[in-house]
Amino acid sequence: MLDRALIATPAWNDLGVQAWAAYSRHADLGTGNIVYPIEGILTWIVIFAMAASYLRSDRTVARKAARPVSLAAVGALGWIGTTIIAAPVMQSVRHLGSDPVALHHAFNVFTLWGVYVRDAFTGLTFLACIWTVIEVFRAPHAGNATSPVASASELVSASRWLRRVTSSG
Repeated sequence: MLDRALIATPAWNDLGVQAWAAYSRHADLGTGNIVYPIEGILTWIVIFAMAASYLRSDRTVARKAARPVSLAAVGALGWIGTTIIAAPVMQSVRHLGSDPVALHHAFNVFTLWGVYVRDAFTGLTFLACIWTVIEVFRAPHAGNATSPVASASELVSASRWLRRVTSSG
């Protein structure tokens, strides 16, 4: 996120759109065509699963986490929306040849939507997820006033049970 916005994009701007297009054809349109969609889909699944689990959670936790979960979902939707705009632009680079005007336009549009706006949504989503975790761990857990973090005796019991289960095979 920060790498593309603060380091890579200014460097590509200095190197020129021909260098950016050559790199993008090898990286983003090479292995990136496989890695980026998988990363995006898995991230969206985790975020929306978090939002769904929030809807089914204990009301004490739900009240505390309402804002950050909502922000994470909005951030994820924004991320999806900007990807819908940016991905076809990147895919078009494959067929633009070396036309400097077309490549410059693709670079500008992709940089705006695929780097700056999408990274803003990514940052919002990330911070909202951290906030959610903080709120969940600060909320009373399962009807008692303690933290949801397991006590030492619960951890020892779980450890003993796990040893019994794994050694009985």
